[in-house]
Amino acid sequence: MDVAQLQNFIQVAELGSLSSAADHLKMSQSALSRQIGALEDVLGVSLFMRHRRGMVITAQGRNILERARALVTEWDELSTSTRSSSMLLNGQVATRVIPTVEQLRNFIQVAELGSLSSAADHLKMSQSALSRQIGALEDVLGVSLFMRHRRGMVITAQGRNILERARALVTEWDELSTSTRSSSMLLNGQVAIGLPSALESVLSIPIVSAFQAQHPEVLVQLTSAYSGYLLELLHQGEIDLAVLYNPRISHSLRTKTLLHEDLFLIGPPGAALSREYPLPFCEIAQKDLLLPTRRNGLRDVVETNSRKANVQLNVVIEVDSYTALRDLVRHGYGYTILPLAPVCDELSAGQLTAAPITDPVPSCRLALSYPSYRDISRAAQFAGETLTTLIADRVSQGIWPTRISKT
Repeated sequence: MDVAQLQNFIQVAELGSLSSAADHLKMSQSALSRQIGALEDVLGVSLFMRHRRGMVITAQGRNILERARALVTEWDELSTSTRSSSMLLNGQVATRVIPTVEQLRNFIQVAELGSLSSAADHLKMSQSALSRQIGALEDVLGVSLFMRHRRGMVITAQGRNILERARALVTEWDELSTSTRSSSMLLNGQVAIGLPSALESVLSIPIVSAFQAQHPEVLVQLTSAYSGYLLELLHQGEIDLAVLYNPRISHSLRTKTLLHEDLFLIGPPGAALSREYPLPFCEIAQKDLLLPTRRNGLRDVVETNSRKANVQLNVVIEVDSYTALRDLVRHGYGYTILPLAPVCDELSAGQLTAAPITDPVPSCRLALSYPSYRDISRAAQFAGETLTTLIADRVSQGIWPTRISKT
C-alpha cells in the first residue's frame, strides 16, 4: 500500500466511476483497477461493488474513505508546510510531490541510528540507495534533514521537527493498513514469532493451535530465547513480532504492555515455601540461587532489586534453559526467582514450591513488540492479537496469576 493508491481510491470514490477517475488521473482503467484491487488485498476488505453503471462504495469503503482523506491531507501538509516560499509560483506550489512511506521509514531509521551505514545495514539496502532516498526526501520537503559528517549523520533542527510528524504519520499509516483486515479471511505465507524461553511451554501450543484452526495455510516459525536475543532478532528483521520481558523504550519498536507480574522465590518440594508467607529480599540473597545469565531480562530485574536491597546475590549456577532451570531446582540444587506462569503446572503437582518476595518486590513487564520500520503482515497482526487474547484469558481464569496492564 502506498499514498498513490489511497489518492486513487479517493478519486474513484468521489467520482463513482472507474473510467472518469482514470481520465482525471491520466492513467488507464486497467492500471487503476489493479491499484484498487491491490489496495483491497492489503486492507482485507471490499472497497467497491462493481456495476455496469459505475463503482458503488461499500460500507467498509466509506469507513476507510474518511481516514484515507485525513491521512493523505496530513501527508500532503508535511511536504507543503516545509517548503520555502521561494518555491511558490503565482501563489501555487510549483510541483505537488509528497514523500513515500518508504522514504519516511528510512529517514526515521537514519535519524535514530545516526549513521547512514548502520541504517543501510539495518534496512538491508546499499548506502548509495539510502543516501539517494534521503536526498529525494529533502528535495520533496525543501529542507536539509541532516548535516553530513565523517562520523555520521547529525539531524538538523528542521529534521527534528519533521521527525515527530513522520513517526506519527507512519504509525497512522500502519494502523490504517492493519485495523481493517478481517480475521475471517484465510491467510497464507509465514510468520516468525519470538517467545521468551520462560513462556514457551505456556504459549507455544495455544498459538500454533490458533493458526491451525483459523489459518492452516500459514507457516508458523517459533523462536524461543531470552528477551535480549529476541530483541536483536526483531531489529535484524529475522522475526516479525516477539513477546518480551522488560523491553526498553525504542522508536524502532512498536510496543504494547500486556501485563505486569511479580517474581517469586521458587524452591524444591522440601523447601517448605508458601505463597502465604513472603520472604524479604535480604534473606533470599543468602540462598544458593540458580539464575539466567545477565543478558536475560528477568536476571536484570533480579539484579536491580538486589541493588535496591543493598545485598549481594549468591548465584551458584547460571542457566539460560528454563527447562533445565526448573529441573535443577526440583532436584534440590538450589532456588530460582521467576514469575509463577512458567511453573504453574509444577506448583500444582507439588514438584516445586513458591513464596512471594518483599522489601523490595521484584516485578517485570511483559510486552508485545513489532518493528516500527516495516509494515505488519496480516499473519503477524493475527499472531499479536491472538497472543494478547490468550494471555488475557488465562489471567482472567486464574491460570496465569498476575495482573493485566491497563496502559
